[in-house]
Amino acid sequence: MGLISLVYNSQLGRYGGDTAISVYAVVASIMTFVIMPASGISQGIPCFQGAAAAFGSSGRVD
Repeated sequence: MGLISLVYNSQLGRYGGDTAISVYAVVASIMTFVIMPASGISQGIPCFQGAAAAFGSSGRVD
């Protein structure tokens, strides 16, 4: 994400100015705030599925 942000900031600075860079930073922060819980949930689900499979409740794994 660092390289992409560098390219976006340079282009926004050239064509949109400081306001465009500020808006991009706010939007990127909101996107991160939304994506992080979804990423955590998707990484945690396999743990619960593995525990359910290990205890033999195959009906809960599906």
